[in-house]
Amino acid sequence: MTPRRNPRRTGKSWGGFTLVETLVALVVLAIALSAAIQSMGGFTTTAIHLRDRILALWVAENLATEWQIMQRWPDLGVISGEQTLAGQPWRWQARIVETPDLRMRRMEIDVRDPSGEGEPLARLHSYLGRPY
Repeated sequence: MTPRRNPRRTGKSWGGFTLVETLVALVVLAIALSAAIQSMGGFTTTAIHLRDRILALWVAENLATEWQIMQRWPDLGVISGEQTLAGQPWRWQARIVETPDLRMRRMEIDVRDPSGEGEPLARLHSYLGRPY
């Protein structure tokens, strides 16, 4: 059997890619890689924000648990402070308000990053019973 020849090609054929084909492939690859890098940057930002929100919620839960363990009847009003968790300081503010049941008080805890600005990263409502 004799090898078939391509009628469009005459002379020697190297069988490689042309310069234009190579440049087009590189442009397509560059666009795809830049989109992937942007996407990974967005994922990283989201992961950091979620980590901060989870840590802020833990701060609020720790604070509510401390108040329940202390068995101290809190005064009505606003209390604020700072707590360190995961090597990072967190600002918190707790509002103690009355409830219809005189033996209970509601504690509304907001936790923010150290700057204390912007919306709270976590908000927790807890109820404290009057100690016996």
